Amino acid sequence: MKRALFFLVCMIALSSMSAFAEEAPAADAAPPADYDRYLQDMRRVVEIQRQSREMLAEQYVKSGLKRYEERMYDLAEDDFERAIAANPNHPVAKEYLLRTRRILGKTKGGEDDLLPREVVRRQVELGYQQANMLKLMEDARQAIGEDQFDTALVKLSEARNIAKVLATHTDVTREVTEINAMTGQASIGSRKVAEETKRRQLEAAKKLAEDEHRRDREMQAQRVQRLFEDAKYLFEKKKKYKDAANKAEEILKIDPRNKEVEAFRDRALEMQVAEELRWNARTDEIETAFSWRQSKMLSIPFSQVDPLYPDDWDEKKKRTAGIQIEVESPEEIEWKQAIERILDERVSFDFIATPLDDVVAFLRSLKRVNIVVDRQAVSAQGNLDVTLRIDQLKFRDALEWILRQLDLKYALENGAIYISTKEKIAAAKKTVTRYYDVNDLTVEIKNFKPNLQAISSGDMGGDSFQDIFSEDVEAKDEADQFTGESLVEFIKSVIAPGTWDDVASSDSFDF
Repeated sequence: MKRALFFLVCMIALSSMSAFAEEAPAADAAPPADYDRYLQDMRRVVEIQRQSREMLAEQYVKSGLKRYEERMYDLAEDDFERAIAANPNHPVAKEYLLRTRRILGKTKGGEDDLLPREVVRRQVELGYQQANMLKLMEDARQAIGEDQFDTALVKLSEARNIAKVLATHTDVTREVTEINAMTGQASIGSRKVAEETKRRQLEAAKKLAEDEHRRDREMQAQRVQRLFEDAKYLFEKKKKYKDAANKAEEILKIDPRNKEVEAFRDRALEMQVAEELRWNARTDEIETAFSWRQSKMLSIPFSQVDPLYPDDWDEKKKRTAGIQIEVESPEEIEWKQAIERILDERVSFDFIATPLDDVVAFLRSLKRVNIVVDRQAVSAQGNLDVTLRIDQLKFRDALEWILRQLDLKYALENGAIYISTKEKIAAAKKTVTRYYDVNDLTVEIKNFKPNLQAISSGDMGGDSFQDIFSEDVEAKDEADQFTGESLVEFIKSVIAPGTWDDVASSDSFDF
């Protein structure tokens, strides 16, 4: 580019000088006193023309020498010819023009070619390749200056491939070094550009995510506001407290830290509970009134009789009230519940002729529960081997199956599972005496003639049960009347018959 600009300036200067020289003869018309001045101007113009031709010839020679070194012999020949045309006596131009023509096989006067034509052709090809390599290097250098690093890498890759071919014919170490240096520079620049591009993409993605998050928050805020308005409407206008609480729950799923909505939900639930209690109270009141009406319609009139209690009745009631506490203390209830939970768990095992002691040890280790065996009572049972396979069965049922094979039973005693014979387990059960006031069951009811024969016989099935309250049954004498003794006999014959024992006379009294 600089060379072409220089040539253009030289051509403009020569054309201007030629125009000045053509106008010079007009100076003859000037006065004789100005002759010396015009002569000096003419000499100066001639000198400028000579110097311009020499400068032009030098530029052509430099261009030709560079192309000669790059083995671009055709272009070098043209440059040397132009240099000689500008300065016919330039020695370097003459010498290298001769050399170039010899290389190209264009020598005259019968001189021998310095190189065979095939070698010349090969050198010309190599020259073109070298020129192409240099052109690619120049383009890569320009691309690096313009921050087009990927383009520069492509150019440098092509130049490196050409350098590999040229390296077998000529020394391209300097060019390869320059290519490697520019490749490193372009790679660093490419990485920086890639990192910058990635950073910008991340910033753009972050900004996009922030915008999306902001839009989501705005939409959630709008939805929360709409749901809260609906909840307030249901609470205040419709009195639908449960629906209002559900709306508040939806809001809390979106914004769990909203204290205002949380307080509103709790208030709505309290109102719902209060409303349900009022409704239940009204319902109970209505049902109670209805039941009283029905009872009055169906009740049998009777005479009010003041019951006769024994002298020690208050003391017996106190003993009855304390029995529950005496039998099961809070600690006893606690360990029984813990063992009951273990008994509800599921177990799996496979015993084949396994001694009872090994079975108990296995179960004790498996469920981590205390199991105590009454060895004195159990040893009398004879063979105590267990053969049983269980798969995912409740522990209590599995234990029942094991003990059933050995004719044994278990019970919960003193914080452990106690295994013994059926008789000892039954005898170990505590009996509790409780006292109940049954005077209301023995009051005299007018026109009530029960079938005492059905009561005393314990036959409560079928039509006999209906005959107890039948008005068609006529009592023949006082023995047929329903008395306290009849009630006792009735209870003993219905509830666990055969298990009742008469207590001491101090604990009995007349109804």
